[in-house]
Amino acid sequence: MGIFGKLFGRKPSALADVPKPRIDPRAKAMTVKPGSARVESERHMQAEAFALIESQLTASGLFKPESIPAMMSAIQANSPPFTPVNAHLILGKKARPDAERARISLADCLATTRPAGIDPATFLQDVCTHSLNSARGRHNLIRMKGTGIKTVRIAFAKPTACKPVQKLTKTYPIDDAPVLPLPGCNGKRCLCMYQAVIPGLED
Repeated sequence: MGIFGKLFGRKPSALADVPKPRIDPRAKAMTVKPGSARVESERHMQAEAFALIESQLTASGLFKPESIPAMMSAIQANSPPFTPVNAHLILGKKARPDAERARISLADCLATTRPAGIDPATFLQDVCTHSLNSARGRHNLIRMKGTGIKTVRIAFAKPTACKPVQKLTKTYPIDDAPVLPLPGCNGKRCLCMYQAVIPGLED
């Protein structure tokens, strides 16, 4: 008996007799593939988030202007469609193998003279998260308007919602709805959402 048998009490060939897990045939039917319009909407949303990130990195004064294009390349390389925009790659965390070539050192990007009291890594991650949340909120409104929704309210979970959003109790015409997350939101990720108000179906 080899080392495998000594550890597990059987030979590798015995594994062939182990029944494979049964796959529920309903699983495939339950998978919903996004339509072309949704994919295009997500692409526009992510492009908007990238533009917001770049403008805030430039305005912050924390980073060398010549380093910002490389920073954006690293962030974009680790942010494929339908996944959160993030700074994990540029900060050296959980990098995707196919994005290794885009990794750069955050320390090399820092400006010689920069605002005091701000941690660049925290700032970068917060900017990425807030920019994605803002872009996602605006594009959710656009999609809802495209389906004919005219009025919305803000739905939120009280234990996790920030104080500014908890003060929103009225409904809004969709063109006047506040963009989420609200200014002053201190959540790592905004979990608030727009809820359509359908005439005749209000609570």
